Amino acid sequence: MISPVKIGFIASLSLHSLLVVVILINQENSIKISKKNNNTIAISLENINKEVNDQSINQQKKYQKPKKQNMQKSKPQKVTKQEIITPQEIQEEQQVEKIEEIDKKIDEEKVNEAQDTQDAVASSGMTQEIDTNSELYAEILRIINKYNSYPRDAYRRGITGSVEVRFVLTKNGEIQDVEILNKIHNSLGEGAIKAINNAYKQFPSVDNNLRIKVKLTYNLT
Repeated sequence: MISPVKIGFIASLSLHSLLVVVILINQENSIKISKKNNNTIAISLENINKEVNDQSINQQKKYQKPKKQNMQKSKPQKVTKQEIITPQEIQEEQQVEKIEEIDKKIDEEKVNEAQDTQDAVASSGMTQEIDTNSELYAEILRIINKYNSYPRDAYRRGITGSVEVRFVLTKNGEIQDVEILNKIHNSLGEGAIKAINNAYKQFPSVDNNLRIKVKLTYNLT
């Protein structure tokens, strides 16, 4: 007699085996069941492994990162470096600007003083020294040399030398206070004064009385 416990065990085992078979049959690929010796049941997992591999591949494809699109890389534009000005450089520039402003004010004051001096001289009738580096002086000297000629007596005697003459050119265009400053032969002195007297009418007009000193040289060569 088989005990009820054994019957229940066998029935339960049969039901579970049947349930497993039903589940495996429902898969896409049927699972092969074969009997072996000693009444053992072997289940071929070939199709199951294949399905698992297919599912894993699908999942990998699903979660695979999308390929980056080939985009043309634009060349980076050159960025010009801006000069960095330090506080010290700013301070130095400010100092230079202040110095330039001071120099400008000094120059303006000098010009104003010179103008005031000229105005004072003009109003008082005072005589002013001419600037020997000015264009006016060069023009006056050029005109004198144009009218200057070698004195005949000095030429005949072979007398040479330089004569320093000083005179005043007035704002009215006249000359006055003509004098010879160095010791020289009389003929040369007379020739220098004669040249000035002949030339002064061609002098440029001036706003103030000017004291002018010129040097006239006489050489036989």
